[in-house]
Amino acid sequence: MRNFESEIKVKAIHSRQHYLRFKVPQTWQILNNKGISSDSSMYYPESVGFRCGTATPFKIFDIENRMTLDIVEEPLIFMEGTYAQYNPQMTSNDIYKDLEIVINQIKNLEVILFFYGTIQVLIIEIGISIKKFFNS
Repeated sequence: MRNFESEIKVKAIHSRQHYLRFKVPQTWQILNNKGISSDSSMYYPESVGFRCGTATPFKIFDIENRMTLDIVEEPLIFMEGTYAQYNPQMTSNDIYKDLEIVINQIKNLEVILFFYGTIQVLIIEIGISIKKFFNS
């Protein structure tokens, strides 16, 4: 971590681990010890959804040491690159529609339950535009 930070001349405060390398609770313990304040590693690579059961950021509880860590998990509900890899039969339009369903679920929860979730989406490869979701 120190080598990375000295190279880029910026302190790292957020983490997102590769889904094959993330291990609960060990990864969070390491990140906590390194001073990382937020993470977005909890997501389903093969689907759109709520691996944490919520879209709302929350403090991590270390079950092994029975303590709350200083890390806030910001649940990632969608990562288009891995989703497309796991679902090669889907077109960009199909993927867009799946994402739209989940975003609308979050919007409906906000109205019905006054539950203010965030929409944490990672789009890198196929360039889906999500502007229209935030204009409605």
